[in-house]
Amino acid sequence: MTHTSRIPVTDELENVFARARTEGKIRSIKVLIDNESLVTSGQPQPLSSSMKDDWKNLTGLLESKKPCYVLFRLDSESNATRWALLSWVPDGSPVKDRMMYASTRDALKKQLGLTYFADTYHGSEERDFTWEAYSSHRDKSAAPAPYTAAEVQYKNETTAEIDHGTAREYVHSVRFPLSDAAKAALSGYGSSHNMIQLSVDPVKETIELVNKKNVSQIDALLSEIPEDEPRYTFYKYDHEFETENFESNLFIYSCPPKSQIKLKMLYSTVKSVVAAAAEESGIKIEKSGKVEMTDPEDFSVEDILSNLHPKPEKVEKFARPMRAGRGGARMTRGK
Repeated sequence: MTHTSRIPVTDELENVFARARTEGKIRSIKVLIDNESLVTSGQPQPLSSSMKDDWKNLTGLLESKKPCYVLFRLDSESNATRWALLSWVPDGSPVKDRMMYASTRDALKKQLGLTYFADTYHGSEERDFTWEAYSSHRDKSAAPAPYTAAEVQYKNETTAEIDHGTAREYVHSVRFPLSDAAKAALSGYGSSHNMIQLSVDPVKETIELVNKKNVSQIDALLSEIPEDEPRYTFYKYDHEFETENFESNLFIYSCPPKSQIKLKMLYSTVKSVVAAAAEESGIKIEKSGKVEMTDPEDFSVEDILSNLHPKPEKVEKFARPMRAGRGGARMTRGK
């Protein structure tokens, strides 16, 4: 399941969609993510009496290796509320773009109004956007009848996370490779160094080594965590707790508020890949050793220790109620 982004809809897109709903002259609107905003692209396509013919015109809106959305009207009535959100994420497009569009789809519907969308469709190849492919999708969806506004909202809310498309390439299946330096650093973790910091290169789509060193005190990690972009940090934490010595592996995912939205989404998705690579290198990370922070100032040794060594919960013994007539005397106020 993808993470939902917070990319806003521009006023222009809201106005164009509002006119399309009320005037009844527009069949489709192409939408792009540009400068971290959802914007219209080109001129809206006019409405004809044939949805099949208008669907065939969609091929002119879809570009190779460039994702987009299309708002497509499902009927020819004025003030219609039945629209489909089409998601075009072609194979071979940049991974960061695929993640961006996958995580923004639901946010786009919510901002424009869930009640207007009766269908969601996804494709990654041209054959996914033939009329026959979409007709087959509609038959399987079993949604030919018009809905009331309340029914449309309920349908979208209950199926918001379901993707009915025929794509075979999914965002979370993308595995970013580690650079040789990153692999070597993970292999030497714990022997030649006790701290590793990794980053994601959005251009090369790889996981790169930023730094490896020995950090004697956990407090010193604060100076290693940047305040303007995300990082993955591994730290072998040798410490004493209640007179016992422990060795704990920490996996710290830091994502400061100043980070670019694209990087936030990219790092959030690749985090599991980095954790899996560490496990494969022999670095065992317990659930209690995984830390997420948005601000280095939130870093607290006390919090780390409480996660690693939680206090056992006190189990209160069940107090058996007294039988009637037992127990101390009760005072009653006389009349």
